[in-house]
Amino acid sequence: IPVEAGKTVSLVVSAPVPTGVKAGWVQFTSTVPLEMRENGSVIGTTASERVMLPAGDHEIELRNDALGFRATRQVSIAADRTVTMPITMPNGTVSINALPWAEVWLGGQRVGETPIANLAWPIGSHQVLLRHPQLGERRATVTISTKATARLGVDMRTP
Repeated sequence: IPVEAGKTVSLVVSAPVPTGVKAGWVQFTSTVPLEMRENGSVIGTTASERVMLPAGDHEIELRNDALGFRATRQVSIAADRTVTMPITMPNGTVSINALPWAEVWLGGQRVGETPIANLAWPIGSHQVLLRHPQLGERRATVTISTKATARLGVDMRTP
C-alpha cells in the first residue's frame, strides 16, 4: 500500500464469511470517492470494485465529508449476486471570473463568458478551460462542494 506524507490511507479487509452464511456483493458507482458505512463502521469505499456483505437487507451510508455529501441507501443482497447502484451527485455552486474576460468550459461543456456567478454544477473536481481570443487559454481545476460556493479567478494577462 503506497503511503504519502500528509495523506490518509485506508485498507478495508472483508472478514471471511462464516460457513453456512450466504453472501453477495454491493457495488456503488459514483463520480466522486465515497466512504461506505454500515452501523457506523466503515465497510469500504466506492473505489473498491465491490464489497461483500451477508445476504439480506442492509442500510448503507455513503459519505464524502470534504464535499459535504451524505446519503443513505437501502440495499437487498442476494447470495452469490452483485447489486450495482449508481449514486448521482447533488449540485453545488461555482463562480468563475477572469480578467479582462474569457469564455468558459466546465467539464468540457461551454457554460458562457465571465463573470459566471453561482452556477449549479455537480459536486466533485472539474476541469475548467478559460479562453480569450487575444490572450490565449488557461486551464484550472475547481472542486465544487455542497458546503460553499467554489470560486475561481484567473488573470488572463499573466502567463
